[in-house]
Amino acid sequence: MFKNLNVANLRLNLVTALLLLGLAIVVIFPATPVAAEEIADGGSLTMDIKTIQGTINFVHQESFELIVEDRSFILNRTLRFKNAIWSRERAIQVLEKGHFVKLDLGGKDENDTSARLVEGITVIRR
Repeated sequence: MFKNLNVANLRLNLVTALLLLGLAIVVIFPATPVAAEEIADGGSLTMDIKTIQGTINFVHQESFELIVEDRSFILNRTLRFKNAIWSRERAIQVLEKGHFVKLDLGGKDENDTSARLVEGITVIRR
């Protein structure tokens, strides 16, 4: 039964099967390029939005950046926090991943066109 099959035919069948499997995977699970900037981009928020509530996903202390609900925000040099005016250097040390916050938004950051500035923060739930 298997006497007529030779090694070349087996290799050809194996290569064909692997190519068809690869094609099926590409068709079933299409590759959708999603960069981190596309996920965490405050640019999708219109300038009409003045506040946003959500959970902090990430705190980047060196760049004073918060990721809230997969959107990027930059802390203003000074901001309202805990009923006082705080420096961003001090405020960023208190904020933690998982805090549920309300952000009072300003304009766009002059150095990063995709991120909105945060002018005030209220921690609703730790």
